[in-house]
Amino acid sequence: MPSTCCSRESCRISLASPSASRGTLSNYKKTNPMLNTLATGSLIRPPKTGTTATGTTWANTTLRCSTGTDKDGAALAAFVNVVAFGTIADELARLAQGDAVSVQGPLKQSEYTAKDGTTRHGLEILANGLLTPYQIKKRRGADQPPTKPAAHRQEVDFDDEISF
Repeated sequence: MPSTCCSRESCRISLASPSASRGTLSNYKKTNPMLNTLATGSLIRPPKTGTTATGTTWANTTLRCSTGTDKDGAALAAFVNVVAFGTIADELARLAQGDAVSVQGPLKQSEYTAKDGTTRHGLEILANGLLTPYQIKKRRGADQPPTKPAAHRQEVDFDDEISF
């Protein structure tokens, strides 16, 4: 029986039951440590940044990914926490709330205790790469040769008769 990644109705990610194919959940985690994912969406908050004790920079933020619409036409979304280190963290830190981004990396289900004491579940991606519309535009511009301005054209009179 498939299970969903969280209790939210808006989350459409489902995972096949690990016990059906490999015996136990612990065996599943050992043989399949990650689900490599490409998530595209917009940042719902500015990235938080910092430095680890060893001097590595880090950044984290939350990405809102559209998952379609419900039967009434209302937009559905999954919220994914994004964590990055090193140069990827530096790139992520340059983004602002509302910026569009695609993030690639292993996806895992996380569990945390909310302020009200309840246990909650979420999704988290450890970013191995990210791509923004600015980077795409920059790459496309570098690949294309410069365009020549259009030559001035002489106006032509098209009022002459055509015989068939």
